[in-house]
Amino acid sequence: MEPSNIKEEVISNEVIENKVALDESKEDLKEIRKGKQELSEQAELDAVKDSDLKVVAKLLQDIREDNEKQMKYVKTQLRLTQFFTFILVIFIVFFSIGIVSYVPRLNALLNDTNVLMGQATEAITQTSGVIDNLNKVTTDLADADITGMLNNVDSLVVSSEENMAVALEKVNEIDIESLNKAIKDLQAVVSPLAKLFGK
Repeated sequence: MEPSNIKEEVISNEVIENKVALDESKEDLKEIRKGKQELSEQAELDAVKDSDLKVVAKLLQDIREDNEKQMKYVKTQLRLTQFFTFILVIFIVFFSIGIVSYVPRLNALLNDTNVLMGQATEAITQTSGVIDNLNKVTTDLADADITGMLNNVDSLVVSSEENMAVALEKVNEIDIESLNKAIKDLQAVVSPLAKLFGK
């Protein structure tokens, strides 16, 4: 049990005890009054002493004061309980609003995470393909006859040299003077046409 619940229970027990004592005192007073009515004035004075009435009145006054203090305390506790309940309700409302406002953000974050995971999976798949291709190239290079390839490159270079030599001979066989004369003749023919068209 919480301390406030224990205090409330103790206070309510004291209030009940005080009410019972007050009721008993009231019953005693009723009996005394009943006895007063039955007795004559002189008998009343003899039956009830002034000091006993003062004691009973004092006890009743003390009980009333205790009851008033306890009622004030109970009212204060009630106000505090209402206040804390109100604060708790406000907290729950704000907490609920916060959760509701963050749900779309969390959904967007989860969607982004799923997209990133898909892209990562695709990248891993592509990387796996690249690794497979590299393994194939490595295997092909290991299986390749590099000496034979170098011999083929050598024979290609040699045949290219021979072809270049033949092409050079043919270029040397060209009559450059007659080529220059043909170019000049062509220029003489095209030049008037260019002037005619304005260029």
